[in-house]
Amino acid sequence: MDRSHIIFLAAGALACPCVALAEPSATHVVVRGESLSAIAQNVLQDGERYPELFALNREVISDPDLIYPGQVLALPGSVEAPAPPAPEPETVAPETVAPEQSEDVVVASSTSPQIGDRIPEPKREATNAIDPKSLELREIGWEELLPEGEEERLFELYQQQMALLYAAGPIAEGSPADRMIQIGTFNTVAELNQTRVRIPGYTVPFEYGVNAEIREFLLVPYFGACLHAPPPPPNQTLFARTDDPIRLRDLAQAVWIEGTLYTQTQESALADAAYTIEVDKVEVYEY
Repeated sequence: MDRSHIIFLAAGALACPCVALAEPSATHVVVRGESLSAIAQNVLQDGERYPELFALNREVISDPDLIYPGQVLALPGSVEAPAPPAPEPETVAPETVAPEQSEDVVVASSTSPQIGDRIPEPKREATNAIDPKSLELREIGWEELLPEGEEERLFELYQQQMALLYAAGPIAEGSPADRMIQIGTFNTVAELNQTRVRIPGYTVPFEYGVNAEIREFLLVPYFGACLHAPPPPPNQTLFARTDDPIRLRDLAQAVWIEGTLYTQTQESALADAAYTIEVDKVEVYEY
């Protein structure tokens, strides 16, 4: 069943501070997984300058939180040429911490992600004719949770929502229309049901405190989702459960989780999820 789902975006998430515009002198082509703050960090060496990019590209971007692969963005005149993307760091074997241990499961990363930054996709190592079905644990990326054609459907839903959102004019902060939004569907990949998987992401706990013992939380693909940025689509959100409580040092922690994935819908005040994962193990994600 193709079920569309909408909850409402804060107007503040769409608002952009006024900035002085410089004449564009270079361009940048958006690639998959990028955000305006990430582009500002890589190109302008300052992630906080993303409002300049938004203001300079209002004809291309209607919402600073929504950019798409292939879009060509003008860069401020002070930039001679866009900096090449930084090479991916070598994968470092993560420190394993079993959920049942009393220590904090996650420690703060030395590299702080920017709001909207996606967690790097797992590296795929070359294999010699290995049948995936013979592997007990399957390492997956977030795109593998989307059924065929879902990215196109999601793009159309975003376009429709933006048109609807601005049809009545600007939204005043604090008004009834000033609410968070979750856009997307509950469409899932049937073959992933009851599959043991390993996937990286950021935690979004339902409760938080120094000694809070977490048994349920959301796992999302980009930093700040559900807290400082709109939630990802339901089929890009995992509802995670563990019998053995864990403790998180911060709200949004980069982790690897392993467990059994189910195509089972869960609803919560923060976001709805099209998938549920019964967690066996949580590890620190090393950038």
